[in-house]
Amino acid sequence: MEMLLLARQQLARAGFSGGDGPQRAVLVGGGAMIPGLRELAVEALGMPVRIGRPDVSGFDHGEAGPAYAAASGALRWRLDIPAPEDDDEGQPTLGDLIGAVRNGVSKAWRWLRDNF
Repeated sequence: MEMLLLARQQLARAGFSGGDGPQRAVLVGGGAMIPGLRELAVEALGMPVRIGRPDVSGFDHGEAGPAYAAASGALRWRLDIPAPEDDDEGQPTLGDLIGAVRNGVSKAWRWLRDNF
């Protein structure tokens, strides 16, 4: 509950509260599977909340749940929106993908450090 309240506080601090803020939230990660967390998040955040699921076509999802949703979403975004530095073939190499993930994680870590 404290993490959800902290998220709400940080959204307000960043100017994303009320009508200017997000209209819904998506819980991802292994913690999203905690029974009752979605209902608790609805109460704490004051908005509709859903549990994220991986949505990458061409892969066998099997038992993949919210623990893989963020990573699959980042991969899907990267593959759907090629970076300008990609070659004319439009197919990023594994090295390109690893670099993009490292860059994204680095930016996310800086944002978390600066805001929490």
